[in-house]
Amino acid sequence: MLSRAFIIHHHLLCKLSAEIIEAPDYSLKKPIVFYGSSITQGGCASRPGNIYQNVVCRRTNIDYINLGFSGCAKGEISVAEAIATLDLAAFVMDYDHNAPNAEHLAKKAAAVLDMENGILDKILKEGTYVRPWVDEKLAAIGCEIE
Repeated sequence: MLSRAFIIHHHLLCKLSAEIIEAPDYSLKKPIVFYGSSITQGGCASRPGNIYQNVVCRRTNIDYINLGFSGCAKGEISVAEAIATLDLAAFVMDYDHNAPNAEHLAKKAAAVLDMENGILDKILKEGTYVRPWVDEKLAAIGCEIE
C-alpha cells in the first residue's frame, strides 16, 4: 500500500484543432455568496457542475462562494457575521428548507439581514446591485428569476 502518491506526468487529451487560451476575467470583480440548504450545497445534483450556482454563474461568467450546509443552515447569527466579513457583490439567502417553520424563517431572516453592520447593510453600502444585470444575462439565455 502506498502512503503517498506522486504525479510524475500530466496529460491533457483534446482534439488537434482545440485551442487552450486564457480565461476571460469575470463579469463582476467580486463573487456572489450563496447561503442555504442541501440544495444550495449541491446534495441533489447529479454532478458538481449541475448545482444551480454553477449553472447560473458559469452562464453569466460570475465567480461565487457556496455556503450550502445540508440540514444545518438555519440563519445563525454567527454565520451571518462571518458572511458579513466577505468582500462580495451580492448575497443569495436560500435556507428556507432547513427552517422548522415559517415563523422561524421570518425571525431569523430579519435578524440576519437587519443586524448592525449586517450583510444587507454591507451590500447596500459597498456591494454592487446586480439583479438588473443578472436578469438581463439570464433573459439572454432564456431563463427568468421570479
